[in-house]
Amino acid sequence: MKKLILTLITMTLMIWPTKVMAATSQGDVNLDSIADITDVTTLIDYLLSPNDEAMQLYALDVNLDGVVSISDVTVLIDILLGTALPSNQSVTITVNGVEFTMILVEGGTFTMGATPEQLEFARRNEYPAHEVTIGSYYIGQTEVTQALWLAVMGDNPSRVQDDLNCPVDNVTKFDCARFVDMLTEQTGKVFRLPTEAEWEFAARGGNLSEGFRYSGEDDIDLIGWYWGNIPSHYSGTTG
Repeated sequence: MKKLILTLITMTLMIWPTKVMAATSQGDVNLDSIADITDVTTLIDYLLSPNDEAMQLYALDVNLDGVVSISDVTVLIDILLGTALPSNQSVTITVNGVEFTMILVEGGTFTMGATPEQLEFARRNEYPAHEVTIGSYYIGQTEVTQALWLAVMGDNPSRVQDDLNCPVDNVTKFDCARFVDMLTEQTGKVFRLPTEAEWEFAARGGNLSEGFRYSGEDDIDLIGWYWGNIPSHYSGTTG
């Protein structure tokens, strides 16, 4: 089973239409650049009489769980009442005494896959490069640490446990799915793993990308820790 290091993403304030249109405001179901009671009306009308045309015209999946249901109405009302997560550049959340931070990634359009700056580093399955449009979302500032995993799951499966600030490892995709479910239950906020496109967009620097091979630089040694350059006793997460 392939081992994973988690990168968290929260869906509470992500506004991502069912198709590729990007909402301009939190809860902007009508795509009219403002979230208000008319968006609630549109969403309820669809739930009472679902149709393919509405799926094309509106951003109906407010909580981004892949289906349009009454839970989307609840999230939309929370947004209008101001009880959802604020749309700050970052949000710090505490679970069982452990803090972690989610960073806002503004949505946009980018070229995904084997772009020219990747050169010989691109893999065969990254061809052909193609344009992708995604909405705004929050993504974890770091990989999921051993401390956070321990706080949520009650155990630490990592092979080396010298520093709880290091990323958790030795977990399967099923472990990750259970972790996300438990984190959602314990915080009352909705989490999931990022899609490949969301992870790549963030890794490239989002809308601030200048076309570097990595996020902000072509030389990975200048901007990140990885297996080839990390000190043996480094305290922190790696990228």
